[in-house]
Amino acid sequence: MPGYDEIIQEFKTISGYHEGAVYRRADLHTHSPASECSCYTLPGVLENLFPRRKEGQTAKEFHYEKYDMICILSESESNDGAASFTEAFSDTEVQSLPTLGGHPKIDYGLLSDITMAWLDHIASITDAHETESGKRKVRDKLIDMALIDIGRYLKSCLFPEEYVLRCYIEGMSLTALTDHNHPGYIVPRVPEMGTWYSAIRSVNSLYLGEIYHDDPKGRVRQTMLKRLLYAKNVLERDLRVEKHRLEVKNHKQSAKKLNSFAERIAHINERISFWTDEDNHILPLILLPGVEITASNVHLLAVFPPKWYSSLRIASILGSIGIREEHWGRGFIAAASSSVQDTISIVSEEGGIVIPAHSNSDHKGLLRLFKKGVALNKVIEHPSLLALETVGGTVKLRDKGKGLNSCETLHWLNTASNRPRRSKPICFVKGSDAHEIRLEVDGTGEDIGARFTWVKLDIRRNDTADEVFRSLRLALLSGQSRIIEFPVEDGYDYTAVRGEPYVVKKNDRKALLASHLSRSAIIGLTVQGRGT
Repeated sequence: MPGYDEIIQEFKTISGYHEGAVYRRADLHTHSPASECSCYTLPGVLENLFPRRKEGQTAKEFHYEKYDMICILSESESNDGAASFTEAFSDTEVQSLPTLGGHPKIDYGLLSDITMAWLDHIASITDAHETESGKRKVRDKLIDMALIDIGRYLKSCLFPEEYVLRCYIEGMSLTALTDHNHPGYIVPRVPEMGTWYSAIRSVNSLYLGEIYHDDPKGRVRQTMLKRLLYAKNVLERDLRVEKHRLEVKNHKQSAKKLNSFAERIAHINERISFWTDEDNHILPLILLPGVEITASNVHLLAVFPPKWYSSLRIASILGSIGIREEHWGRGFIAAASSSVQDTISIVSEEGGIVIPAHSNSDHKGLLRLFKKGVALNKVIEHPSLLALETVGGTVKLRDKGKGLNSCETLHWLNTASNRPRRSKPICFVKGSDAHEIRLEVDGTGEDIGARFTWVKLDIRRNDTADEVFRSLRLALLSGQSRIIEFPVEDGYDYTAVRGEPYVVKKNDRKALLASHLSRSAIIGLTVQGRGT
């Protein structure tokens, strides 16, 4: 007769069962090149295709050069004017980037569509201005915007796989794409190109196909390791160049950059060591659509279920709260006409989850702009608000101006006598706010993996992304029993109940996250006999 362990293993094999919920990494705040705030960098050979202002060249001459480039590309299907693009995509620097689905190729039909749309727009807008100086000013602005869209197209050939690979490399199980005030179009004037979310999801489906079959040939793991080694080689090459510059001219910025190189290389070495060990399993990545909305100068993350997703629906929401099409993707000047409370209500009615972004930061943070009083209470007490995103640092909430870090702020929101009144405690999450996802580039934003949230989820092999979204909502409603933000704080009101808090120290919390769940569980029932 088989032993207990054999029976359990057989049961798991037959039912596809795995034991209970486990902590998974989630990042609900990432960006694509749809936003002006994104700093995603193309390989140098592609960046160099765009005109650079030469010494002694006037601004007028420079814009004429850029306009000539747009005109050439508008006829790229019928002539060889875009041959430099073909050469760039066949360059070693681009072809060396590891990929699971094959290297991208330039689509001159789409490139022509983008440039023709902008040329038509330039002609129609400039004719409406009477003065020559007015025409030139608008014309120059539109030329620059056209080049941005051309760059977005090139990025659409590379960014989706770079994004997916980086998420797997950093061990993410759940991510949301939340571009600034943007419905997700790769190029708004050419909607047939699709959206960043759909492009990333398409790439991820290739990876999921391998992972759900246990990656028998190790293709996913090999692609991840090749990408890490490629980035390490590039960084070590650039580090040698920077060290030489430092020897020639001692400059503080160069010294700071050396530390940045060293930190990035150390992180890559750690990831190489981690993924070389085949006992570390690759978990499937679930993607969620979303948008980062600016309302009352506050940034709000709106995350939606994938089945709901349509770029037109997000565009409709943006329109209903007063963000016009010409402001899509604008992180600095776009703003909703609705209040924060109304925006939360509108998004929630559409089935979305709203989380104030980097709420305790100086940049568009809710807790910095709404420091106390009725305005803050109305937002915190909103029944559809489930969580706040934090980035560490301090936030002044009390009348005496005492600084509170995110841990203390959570304790204040849940226990203080003058706190906002809520039927359920509010939980805190962390997201990367990643604006640059290439491993070998030190972007101005944060990296995926630098900040994330441990979410206790029970994800099964046959679960759809929509079912995972519902689990996420439930986890946020459950609060701190299923949500732990990373990096961890020194102390934490883990139970989030009134009265004497139960504080879990940093080392204990790390051990908690690292350990496997050991709770008892019912794995099945058997019935013997007929009963009466």
